[in-house]
Amino acid sequence: MSGALAAVEYGLENEDAMIANTVQQAVQDVARAVAGELQGVRSLPLARVRRIRTSEAVYHVTGSLVDAGPGAASTVVVVVERREPEPPPEDELRRTFGLTKKEAMVTRLLAQGRSNADIAKALMISPHTARHHTESVLIKLSTNTRDRVPAIVHEAFADA
Repeated sequence: MSGALAAVEYGLENEDAMIANTVQQAVQDVARAVAGELQGVRSLPLARVRRIRTSEAVYHVTGSLVDAGPGAASTVVVVVERREPEPPPEDELRRTFGLTKKEAMVTRLLAQGRSNADIAKALMISPHTARHHTESVLIKLSTNTRDRVPAIVHEAFADA
């Protein structure tokens, strides 16, 4: 198990210590689950997946069995994939924050870190209109900075 942990530590060196520890524990759990099944079932492809959601990202921890062939030892491989969290659907944003349909679209884009120019292009509206919608969203989310939008959206849907 120490080789797997070394690989995880290398990949998570820039993450918060608590997140890194949680992901490392998931790697151990997934590896043990796959290794435990290995003892009983050799003919089936084994895979276990665990998902960890944080305010910064979603981590997919996938463990699989790699069979080296007859007479060779099988190996458990665990892969950790970091993905940006997907903002909630527009209808949920509308209900939660009292947004219009267009404001909900803008909120999803702001939660992804998009600029007003990006928003204007994505929604095929003028930059001035994008700025206006952004200002309305910031007021409804009770913040004065677009940098807080991803955290506000995540916090509102953390238990969802």
